[in-house]
Order: sequence, then C-alpha cells, then structure tokens
Amino acid sequence: MTASGYGIRAFRTGDEAIIVDMFNRVFGASDPEFRPRDVDFFNWKYLANPAGYHSLVAEDPDGLVVAHYGGVPIKMRVDGQDVLFGQNCDAYSDPAIRRGLRNPGTFVRLAQAYASTFAIPGVDAVMYGLPVPEHYRIGVKYLDYWMLRTQFQLTLRHADQLPDWDWKTHAIEVTEFPEDVLALAERLESRHHRCVARRDKAFLDWRFASHPWKSYRMAVARPGDGGDVLGLAVYSKARFGNATRGILVDWYVDPESPGAAQSLLRWTAERAAQDGLHDLVTILPPTSIWWERFIQFGFEAEPTPYVMTARPYDVRFASAWLREHWYYTLADMDLV
Repeated sequence: MTASGYGIRAFRTGDEAIIVDMFNRVFGASDPEFRPRDVDFFNWKYLANPAGYHSLVAEDPDGLVVAHYGGVPIKMRVDGQDVLFGQNCDAYSDPAIRRGLRNPGTFVRLAQAYASTFAIPGVDAVMYGLPVPEHYRIGVKYLDYWMLRTQFQLTLRHADQLPDWDWKTHAIEVTEFPEDVLALAERLESRHHRCVARRDKAFLDWRFASHPWKSYRMAVARPGDGGDVLGLAVYSKARFGNATRGILVDWYVDPESPGAAQSLLRWTAERAAQDGLHDLVTILPPTSIWWERFIQFGFEAEPTPYVMTARPYDVRFASAWLREHWYYTLADMDLV
C-alpha cells in the first residue's frame, strides 16, 4: 500500500481489459494516428512471450486498476551464458490520479516497485528502453535511468548505391522462421556477438510471425544449393520518427557471408520500393561491425529523438561494457 492509499500487486488474469482501455485513453487522445490496442494484443505482447512477462498494477482503495507498469523480458546470450534482460515499456496511469512531476505519485511508486521486484538476481540483469527525451527526463529524475547513448539511425535514400544481388546467395521470403535459425544464432554468438538476444525460432516467430496486427515481411539467406541459413532480415512499413518509412526492423547476418548481406539488403530495398517508400531506416549500435558496413553501403547516420537507456543490476554489465559489446536492433524494442 502506498502513502496515498493505493495498493500495488502483480498482474492477474482478468486485468487485461482495464489495462488496455487505460492505455488507449492515455495514448490515444493526443495522437490522431494512434491504433487502439485490444486484449489480443496484450496477450500476445505479454502472456505469449516465450521469455515470460513482467507486469505490476496499482489499484485504488476500491480495487480498481489505475496504473500499469509492464516489461518484456528477453533471453540473452552473453559470452556463452543465458542471461535475462528486461525492456521496460507500457508504463502509465489513469489521468485522474496523476499528481505531476513535482511530487512523485502513484505511478512513480509503481515504477520503483517494478524495479524492486524484477531487478534482482536471476531475473533482469539489465533493464533497458528507448524513450523519447520527455520520458527519459522522468526516468532520470525518479527511476534511476542510465544513458547508454544518444541513439542514431541509419538511413538509405538511394537504393542504387547498394551492392548488387549476390546470385549465389538467395534471399528467401518466409512466413515463419525455419528451425535452423538456431544454428545461425549459435554461430554468431560464438564468433561475433558477445551480448545479443537469442534469435531462435520461438523468439522470432513470436516477435514477428504471430503479431496480431502488424505485417512484417521476413526473409532468410541461404546458398543457392540450399545450405545453412546465413542471415535473416525483417522489413516493415511503419511510422518512425514522425514519418512513415521503410524499416529494416531486424538484421542478423553472418559478417563472414557478404553475399547474404548483399541479397538481403536488396530484398529489403525492393520491399520498401513496392510500398512506394524511398527511405530505408534501421537502428544498430555504432560499435557493431555492421554500422561501418552500412555506411559503406550508402546509409547515412542521422539523429533520432530517442535515448538508449540501460540500467545494469549485475556487476558484469557496466555501461561501458554494454556500449562496446551489446548488439541490438529494433527487434529488441517495441517501437516498430
């Protein structure tokens, strides 16, 4: 029970409808392009996540849910070990109970309870997010947000600058991911990415193939003889940075297979052209081997309104270490 008489507890089955209704009222009022969420979306994002879910609510003295703080756990592989990171998202309270930033109210106490519940050994080693500046300032003031970096995007405006298709490597569009994406993940984890989300079939199909209303287009790269998966890419037409763009949502490609990169980039650019879009945008950490290669392909680094935050709760993951070794894409975020 908080000082204001509001109780904090774990999410229970039956809370979904009021949580979704509150989300729609909070975020839909000021966004003319807002798409309302429904219970199916909530169940997909939280209950169907193969890594589990984190969710707390605050309720008033009458037992009515008036605030929600949700997080999306993600299974990581870090130097060959299994670790859990948690993306903090969907944090909001009913406008009727807000008390403003000058006096921490029920929402802030809920957020603090969330960290106390899930930032513990064996649960979230790192909590992270990609907030806009306003939310970042709130997080710094009350929730101990740590800046990892000001996040830049990579933008391609002229697809003709891309290298040509590699005719020995096929970009094959799929509706769900093959089982052998795990072999690709294990290979990249051991050779190239010391800290990365485990991209197995369960994660990828949940994140993309089973999304209740977003249409992602997905492809894997294989040699022409049908050999092992050499990489994967996910494309979406979506709003990002206040504009509708072609988005390269996920990029997970073996750096030792340049033909896979060539064919997957060409495949992605063609999807954007089919949607009548000229810009292709993606997010990668600037320490990644792919950042420099994308620059060579003709992408340009541009600022975004987002701040990459990462609060470590495990001494192995200092901010400097995460900046150097954590490979992430928009697949690890809930923005697109």
